Amino acid sequence: MSRLDCHVLDSADGVGSGDAVNKGQLDSVAGGHVDLVSVVAMATSNVSSLSGPVTIDTVSLAAGDRVLLTGQTTSSENGLWLVQSGAWTRPTDFAASSTPAGGTTVFVENGTANKLTNWTLTDAAGVTV
Repeated sequence: MSRLDCHVLDSADGVGSGDAVNKGQLDSVAGGHVDLVSVVAMATSNVSSLSGPVTIDTVSLAAGDRVLLTGQTTSSENGLWLVQSGAWTRPTDFAASSTPAGGTTVFVENGTANKLTNWTLTDAAGVTV
């Protein structure tokens, strides 16, 4: 699964760290734009080789898996990747020639440290990959 549908229910403002939030609160953090994608796993430390299947956060990856990297030594390597049998590639919705928008939220499906967490690009201007 690479994309998720986001359904925001009509709810009161969330105030606690575990509370649901309403669309107004979500839009205010995301600059009015929410794009929700999912990844198989996420790495918060440097992945030295962006080539071939590796293990990230106890998840053995296979070609075609989507992953999120946030701790790369070279910051331009952070973001979404598609694992390949050779050199990894960027997914088309996070391609090197595009500018991912602020508000993009990534859901992590598996892992020991990051399973079932969400990560949001909060820079309204987006980033250049």
